[in-house]
Amino acid sequence: MRGFWVERVHGKVLCVSPRVAPGDADAGSVLMSEPCVTRDEVAATLREVVAPLAETYGVALAALLIELSATPVEKCLPVLEQLARHPLGSTLFAKEICARIGRGGDDLAILRRLGVAAAVRDAETLDAWLRLHERGFRFPDDRDYPDVTEYLLAYDPRADRGPAGSAQAGQGGC
Repeated sequence: MRGFWVERVHGKVLCVSPRVAPGDADAGSVLMSEPCVTRDEVAATLREVVAPLAETYGVALAALLIELSATPVEKCLPVLEQLARHPLGSTLFAKEICARIGRGGDDLAILRRLGVAAAVRDAETLDAWLRLHERGFRFPDDRDYPDVTEYLLAYDPRADRGPAGSAQAGQGGC
């Protein structure tokens, strides 16, 4: 950033904005970190909420996560596909898919497009697969991801707990 300017918005509000030099990297994150002098409490509150998200994930991924949060489950597939194409979205991808499976959307469409990415070994996926089972979801025969039975046979929750959940700790019981 090489400087900043102050402008009057609607004749009442002052906004301090960065002046980013050509060639500066990620102008979006600079915009999120600069102070804003304003009497607009809604904008200030929104900025307080969005700034940490943008700091953690970057502006583009934060925007996708916000859009995904605001999208109803039955219309979330296009946003999930955008998240799949984002290079940094892979760490959140399975979690975000599983948060929406079995919640009233088109589960079959989500699983056909993104089922392989969702079928990782973690508690969120186990929860999603169990929600599908509770709803009576019928897994198609031509799938490239496990059904509930296959997933449960492959998933060992004790492996996620560390030494206390290891096979040695489980011996000598039932």
